Amino acid sequence: MTSPPLTLEEAIKLHGHKGPWLILGYRAGLRACEVLNPKGYHSLHCVAYIPLKIPYTCSLDGIQASTGCTLGKLNIEIHRADVKDIHFIFINKENGKKLELRLNYDIVKEVIKGDMIKASKFVEERPLWKLFKERLYD
Repeated sequence: MTSPPLTLEEAIKLHGHKGPWLILGYRAGLRACEVLNPKGYHSLHCVAYIPLKIPYTCSLDGIQASTGCTLGKLNIEIHRADVKDIHFIFINKENGKKLELRLNYDIVKEVIKGDMIKASKFVEERPLWKLFKERLYD
């Protein structure tokens, strides 16, 4: 895939508003596509470990928009996690490579305390390495 299925603006339209968790998921998905370089929409699989409640589940819309992993294709899975252990594992099914993106808990605290507009801007402008701890598995 050379470009995401949806732009961030289209993802916002799909989701209904611009929120920090949507952007976090969107950016995580973009990074997974950049690192794992899937060739098609069925090549990438995502396992999301998040609290199963809003606003954390909003990250799933971002992942779906940026990767093409969807519930309909069953190439995204959701598992319950504590707010201190939010992470996403992306798997390239063509070669078995995996990328784990573990959300920095300090970011979670910052996003939760801020208003939605400020928090959205915060996660949109923050360098990716400050948002996530990244680990690549071959």
